[in-house]
Amino acid sequence: MYFLLWYTTLENQAQIIQFLNLMYLTNDQGNGVISNCKDMITSEVMNIVKKYSIFFDDKTIFVFRQQCG
Repeated sequence: MYFLLWYTTLENQAQIIQFLNLMYLTNDQGNGVISNCKDMITSEVMNIVKKYSIFFDDKTIFVFRQQCG
């Protein structure tokens, strides 16, 4: 995860959106890294984000979907 070299903690919504775009877009956005596609549900993605940020600690899955979907 190259992104984690830039941020040790995702501190705001803009950083979280950038992280999600780099990690979970289905096509290469010029970052030079192509990964295998994997189907994931929203709660799986949220749990990964919560490992690197406290932004959603007190939020529900519905808030996560609204702000990141």
